Amino acid sequence: MYIIERIEEHIAIIEDGEKHLELPREMLEETAREGDVIVRDGMIYRTDKLKTSTRRAELAALRERLRSEKNG
Repeated sequence: MYIIERIEEHIAIIEDGEKHLELPREMLEETAREGDVIVRDGMIYRTDKLKTSTRRAELAALRERLRSEKNG
């Protein structure tokens, strides 16, 4: 499992929790965007929509919790 950290022109920077890798943008689905969870499928990387959705919800909940703690 990889996460798209950022997309710079024709290169996607992805990370697996330990290291960063650079991929040609054309190896990703056209709809892939920063923050998506991707999995390798042959010669391309596809977005795992369920894991991406779950990750985004977890991050939103964490941000909300941190805001609540900050505002006490």
